[in-house]
Amino acid sequence: MQKWFFTLQSLLPLRIIDTSNGSYAETPPPAGLNASTGQSNQNQEITYIKASSDANVFTLSGVLGGPYTLTAQYQSLKIKSDGTNWWLDSAGSGGGGGGSTNFADGEVPVGAIDGFNSVFTLVNAPGPVASLQLFCGIPPLTYIMKNGVDYTVLGNQITFTSPPLIGSEIVAWYRY
Repeated sequence: MQKWFFTLQSLLPLRIIDTSNGSYAETPPPAGLNASTGQSNQNQEITYIKASSDANVFTLSGVLGGPYTLTAQYQSLKIKSDGTNWWLDSAGSGGGGGGSTNFADGEVPVGAIDGFNSVFTLVNAPGPVASLQLFCGIPPLTYIMKNGVDYTVLGNQITFTSPPLIGSEIVAWYRY
């Protein structure tokens, strides 16, 4: 049972990037069959978030259209494998997309983190709701929250199933 749980966890890993010791670069694992583990990375997604507030840069190469960099705190990159290549799925760079799509990147929802409050408010209502990536935890242990399991969304209001612990940080990325 424990091995199965960890296998599921590896499908959507979160990489917290700390550049406080200097700039650095890395590449994602092989996009197809990983020869060292025998596991396939097809349809795998990896989210990279720069946690440090310094001026150093993280560079991700080995992704089509890249390399991509993270330069600001809470800036993010999400990549996805098609079994052959890694593709940029989304980037929290502070800019908007084309047309009427807007992005909220590294937004901290409003609400008291007092161990009792479960309701937090975003500036905008996520659209679609599935675009919301919500991270919560006491640093350095930050977790990807799951809609319908860890929280629910109604308009721009997030309601956690259990109140975040005192000392937790909540950060959201979404389209609207």
